[in-house]
Amino acid sequence: MSLNTRRSQADSDVDYIINALQRANFNGGAQGISSNLLYYLPRIRRMSKLENLVESVLESKLWSTALNGNFSILQEMTEAIFSWKLEISEPAISISEFYEVWDVAIKRCQTWTIAQLAILCGALCTKSKFESLQSKFFLDDGGLVAQKYIMWKERIFIPVWRQLFVKSLDHPEEAEQLAIFLTRIFEPNDLKRVPADPLTNVLMKLSLSYVRNPQVSTPTVSKSLSHIAKTLEVVLPIVGPQLVTQALDLICVICFELSQKELLAPQANYSSQVHSNQLLTTILIFRGCISRGRVPLQWYRQVAISLFYLNYIVQDFGKVGFDSYEYIYDVCATGIMQDFAQYSGYLEVMRGNIWDSQINNAVNSSRILYLLNFMESTLTQIKVTPAFLENFIVPVLSHFGKSSNTAICEAAYAAHLSLYSNHFSGRALQVWKTSHCRDFLNVSTTQYLNGILSSTQLVHIYCAIAEELPTLRQINNDISREVMQFTYLRVVNSGGESPQVVATLIQCLIKQLPHIGEQYLVDWLENCVELIRLCPSERDRILDSIWAEVTSAGISNRGLTWFLNMQSKL
Repeated sequence: MSLNTRRSQADSDVDYIINALQRANFNGGAQGISSNLLYYLPRIRRMSKLENLVESVLESKLWSTALNGNFSILQEMTEAIFSWKLEISEPAISISEFYEVWDVAIKRCQTWTIAQLAILCGALCTKSKFESLQSKFFLDDGGLVAQKYIMWKERIFIPVWRQLFVKSLDHPEEAEQLAIFLTRIFEPNDLKRVPADPLTNVLMKLSLSYVRNPQVSTPTVSKSLSHIAKTLEVVLPIVGPQLVTQALDLICVICFELSQKELLAPQANYSSQVHSNQLLTTILIFRGCISRGRVPLQWYRQVAISLFYLNYIVQDFGKVGFDSYEYIYDVCATGIMQDFAQYSGYLEVMRGNIWDSQINNAVNSSRILYLLNFMESTLTQIKVTPAFLENFIVPVLSHFGKSSNTAICEAAYAAHLSLYSNHFSGRALQVWKTSHCRDFLNVSTTQYLNGILSSTQLVHIYCAIAEELPTLRQINNDISREVMQFTYLRVVNSGGESPQVVATLIQCLIKQLPHIGEQYLVDWLENCVELIRLCPSERDRILDSIWAEVTSAGISNRGLTWFLNMQSKL
């Protein structure tokens, strides 16, 4: 087939498409027309054909009858057309000429419809692609295309969208489509030009319907979910507080329902795209809710309890690099700690929603971990009352500290250690620490011997307690010696344990050396060396640990001098 023949055939095909677009009752189907448009529009080589086809696309009556109200098809079609044109850059009609034809046709539109706005939205969706290609290949030397993106959005799309959206509020399906179109091209500087409260209502309904039941959500919502959530993040800080309260009330219910459903029938893991979408959507909504000047204390608690229920997803999704999650978590924790009654009530609600009968249930375990991690991150800063310490904190940490689940046990001990770092609760807590620290070390050692805690974790626990001993001497001046003696006896009575285990217990003793009186330092150094006889194969490991302590800033030169003098004997 000759080149002229192929061109003639292409022109005939374009004429056929134009004719079809001009007939509201065309029987060929909109899907076939849109597929042909996607193929031919970016490739047209004659300007007159392009002008006629673009005008026919914008003015067609076919869209109102053939799409069954699903105008997102037009948005996706036009986005694909512009993307393809940018990528193939058909030389017969340049990029700037292609955009100019569209510009003329767009400006001719008198009475705008949702279909036309969907088409314009599709074109605007390619702005970032154009900017990327422009930076690499300079598609538009004169800068006219970039100006058209700005003009189409600022002078046409936003004003027309606002007018149509306000009119559509009594027609939910139209309002939802228009809201989605806006989110596809929404930027923070558009905020003052859109009706924030009505828009939030529509977008919140769409996003939370997905979070509650992704399976019944429409494909359009699923594909646009990230745009919807990002728009909500920007809009929520300026909407009325009552709207935020209602949204958080509903989110709390949804998160509880999701968690309860999974609690009764847990899955193997929750790292699927659907679960990630549920989590990321709620996180962006939460960020929008709390990013304002004044936030009611109740909002912090509502967001935090929702995070508690969603932690089964977070455990598989991961928190490393998840900055939005960490920001929300930190802000809410700080907000909750402003009022002790709210803080204690929040902890009690979480504890009340943990099922002790569900020992190996992943969802239940995620709730336990969230509670313990929250306690770890806050117990250092809250003023703990004696009653709450005895009636809640100690029972919770003791209970989960005995868990056979390594992650839960570790989290309980981390929370317990944070309590020892609390210096805001007065003498009562200091007295409690002094009287309970040996019991804590004893249970920790037992969990290590049972294989629940690792050697590194046990040494860390002893080190952390040892660092607190100087402050506890105000209550019991002999506390350092008592803890050292307790540890020494655990080592001496460790017969039957492996050399590696015995060496770990000796390391726990060595970590306390910086915190004993200088007059006892040499005696305890000699004791540590003498204990090597219990695990001779670990001699180098123990000596390295002693060397690390005597060369640290925490021990006087007396310790280093002793070590150097003893080298020949060691």
